[in-house]
Amino acid sequence: MLKLWLKKYIICYTNIFIAKIIQKVMKALFLDRDGVINVYKERITSPTQIELVANSAEAIKLLNENNFKTIIITNQPQIAMGLCTIQDVETIHSFLLQLLSERNARIDGLYYCPHKPNQKIPEYSIKCECRKPKPGMILQAQKDFKISDLSSCFMIGDTLADIETGKNAGCKTILVKTGLGGEYSSDHIIPNYITNDLYEAVTRIILKNYD
Repeated sequence: MLKLWLKKYIICYTNIFIAKIIQKVMKALFLDRDGVINVYKERITSPTQIELVANSAEAIKLLNENNFKTIIITNQPQIAMGLCTIQDVETIHSFLLQLLSERNARIDGLYYCPHKPNQKIPEYSIKCECRKPKPGMILQAQKDFKISDLSSCFMIGDTLADIETGKNAGCKTILVKTGLGGEYSSDHIIPNYITNDLYEAVTRIILKNYD
């Protein structure tokens, strides 16, 4: 009887220990889309406008190989503005994911906000909790991926709204100079790091932070 109890205790303790290890090693990175992964072009409404930033796929592949959950967080107000539909954006995202897949790079999660107040499409012309710089998309991803500690995660973007989003969620932040990042200027929204592009952010900062 004692041996049976001891065996159950050991199994229970082992399962708890393994769960804690898994929770501890969960690493997540949140990426803006336009200007970070693909070349920034104002109001992308078609897959034909998608062009990868140099070495962005290689950077994401490195994240995959080092067991990071790699998650896109992007505002897509074109939907509220009536410039494209939800289906159009889904098609754009499918094309982007295909381009990355062809280079052996994988995105684990993709969240986008279709909202913007006072626009053409009433159902999307609202104030919401998901539009950056609010942290709603990151918080939803935290729930979906069971991320216990956002302070150990990074948000990488090319705009101050991205940096503010990361800070609002409690993440560390990296501003890249691709896209709109070269226009960085603020006295109160300060990124933890600034790099030339996503590849430099991953190789110089992200991977070294987790050595």
